[in-house]
Amino acid sequence: MKSVKFPLDCPHPEICRVIMAIPPGRVASYGEIASRAGLPRRARLVGRVLREAG
Repeated sequence: MKSVKFPLDCPHPEICRVIMAIPPGRVASYGEIASRAGLPRRARLVGRVLREAG
């Protein structure tokens, strides 16, 4: 499993905060992450943030 590290200047810190709060071994959909970050219906944005964090 690949570990994701976010840069200090993450353009969407609320998304990064939610992703970092997911415990190892647990899963969450992009839509669930977006909702928890206060960005409902922005699942594609979550995917973009993860892709850029690579």
